[in-house]
Parts: sequence; structure tokens; C-alpha cells
Amino acid sequence: MLSNVIQRVAALPTWAKTLLALAALVVAGLSVLLSPLVVILALLVLIVAVFALVIRVLRRRSLRRWGIIAATSLVVLLVFTGISNALYFGGQPEQANSPESQKQAAKPDTKLKPSKQAEQQKGGEQSDAAGSANAEELHPPVTVKITRVVDGDTIEISPSVDGKDTVRLIGIDAPEEAKPGCIAQPLADEATTQLENWEGSQGRLEFDEERTDQYGRLLAYVYDTGFGDIMLNEDLVLGGLAQVYIVPPNDRYADRLLKTQEEAKKDPLYAESSIWRLSEAKQNKLADHGNGLGKGEGACIPPPSEPTSSASATASPNASPNASPNASPNPSPDRDPNRGNNAPSSASPEPSGCPPGSYPVPPGDERDGDGDGCAGE
Repeated sequence: MLSNVIQRVAALPTWAKTLLALAALVVAGLSVLLSPLVVILALLVLIVAVFALVIRVLRRRSLRRWGIIAATSLVVLLVFTGISNALYFGGQPEQANSPESQKQAAKPDTKLKPSKQAEQQKGGEQSDAAGSANAEELHPPVTVKITRVVDGDTIEISPSVDGKDTVRLIGIDAPEEAKPGCIAQPLADEATTQLENWEGSQGRLEFDEERTDQYGRLLAYVYDTGFGDIMLNEDLVLGGLAQVYIVPPNDRYADRLLKTQEEAKKDPLYAESSIWRLSEAKQNKLADHGNGLGKGEGACIPPPSEPTSSASATASPNASPNASPNASPNPSPDRDPNRGNNAPSSASPEPSGCPPGSYPVPPGDERDGDGDGCAGE
């Protein structure tokens, strides 16, 4: 069959052969440009030819024609698959396997180090990624157990870190508990109680630029690792039980905490107990760290002084003016300074009006048998 086609083409005039050659070139060019389509057509033809060969084998017929078709379609499929890959898909594998791309894949991206808790906490997700990365390199986070709550912004941990077991929650200031010479500030007990919810749980300490304060306490953002990875510093602000207090250079989460504080002012998590809902008089008892919280300066508020009973200016008519300095100047009727003592008072008998060897006692005393105001007669 192929020889007949060749003979017929050879018998054509020159111009017809030229046109046929041009047509063949155009078809070849289009086939190359549309190589993915040619690949699909060749695959379909090959499948049909294979089925036809199977049927003819079962019927014991000649395989020559369908064998040629199957072989031709297989050759076209292989050739145009290579052409299609070279034209349309050849650049990507080279780029993926190039040494430069491998170096880029092996090189870590130091610009993207978002904090885990910044993705899960409410508000402030966009702040301080670069500062967080630098601080974590200097002071990597550590996991500890919260053993005791000291007050609304201070806890104790175990095991100790750098020999210290007290942690001050940085970035916030909670109302102060009572201490010697100072009464408790408003909502101090509520802030402490709220922080006690995490007492005994596991926590993660995340440090900022400065790791300790002037009192030797650790400075950290504290996270509860067992329940949503909550930042306790932020939780107290959100509940209206602490205000933002930023002391540079520990200001990594300043924007985040300030945003949370604005939410707490409008709708605190614990509306029934919030520093932003206190009366002005009570807010004035809290420190105002630039947050517009009353007019407080955070000074110690001394407890009210207890009234002291003044001594009577006049002595008892039965009291001796020359009594011992250890005796009370004005003994009360129910408390005799000599009661329970074996030795009588050393008062002089002359001014007392009692006979020698006796001593004055309050009226009605059981030791005064004759009612003359003297005992020991």
C-alpha cells in the first residue's frame, strides 16, 4: 500500500509535488505547535489499534494493516510527547532542579517567624515579628509549672529559671494587694483570683529584651499551654482586671495589648468587675500609666488610723500618787494591776488613808472585807 502511494506521488506534476511538499510542511508545523493535541490523538489511535489487533488475533485474521497503524501511532505518540515536553513543560523541571532553587529551598526564611500565640490570641496579630525573632534567639521560651499566684501580675514557678522562681507578667499592671502600711487597691482580690485559675497548670515563659527586673524577678509573657495557648497577660487586660503598662525596651506586644485594652474599655470580659467600670473615686486609687484611669499615681494608701483611748486626767481617789511606776495610773474597775501577784503594792500608806500594812483597792473588791477601800488589814 505504501509503495502505491509513493508511485502515485511520483506521477504527479512538479507544481503538484511542490504544493504537496508545502502542505506537508504546514501540517508538520501545526502538528508541532499543537503537539499536546497530536499526542492525545495518537494515544486514542493506538488504543483503537490495540483493540483491533486483539480482535483479529481471536478471529485468526491478518494483522498487517492494524499492526502498521498501531506502530505508526506509537511512533507519533513518542515523538510528539518529547516535542510537547520540550515546548511547554521543559522549563519548569529544570528550574525546580536547578542548584539555585535547591539553595533557596535549603535556606531558611528568617523574615517569617510569626509567634504561635500571636496567631491564636485575640487582637494584635500583625505586630512585632522581627522583634520577637530577635528576642527568642537571645532568650528562648521555657516551659514551667505555675505553682503559686502572688498577686494579680506575679506568679511563682517550678522549676526555677536562672535560679529565679518568681515571674512578673510584663506589659501590664494589676491592682496591688494589701501590704504592710498599705491597703489593697480596688479589684486586687479579683485580679489575683482570676490568675489563680492557672495555678498548678503548665505554662510557657516568653521573654522580651530584658529578662529580669530590679527586684530580681523574671519578666515574661506567660502562656497556658493546656487550653488554647492563652497569654495570661492579655487575658487580665481583656477582663478589665489589669491595665497596659509598657516599660521599654520590653515593648514587643505593646500594640497588641493596647488594642485589647480598648476592647476591654468598651466591653470587658468580666463586666461586673472591671477597673474601667469603677467609680472615679476608686479609679483614683489606681496608678494611671498613661491610660486615662482616674487621676491615680499608684501611691501607697495607708490604712485608716485606729482611735486611741486617752488616759484620764484625774486619778482615782483611792490611787496612791507615789505608786510604783509599773502600776497603771488609772486602773479600770475590772482590771487590778496587782491581781495575781503575791506581793502587795508599794504605795505609801499616808496619802492612801489605809492603815500601815494595807493597800488601797477599787470599791467592791473581794479583798476589801470591811468595805473601807483597803485590803491586807
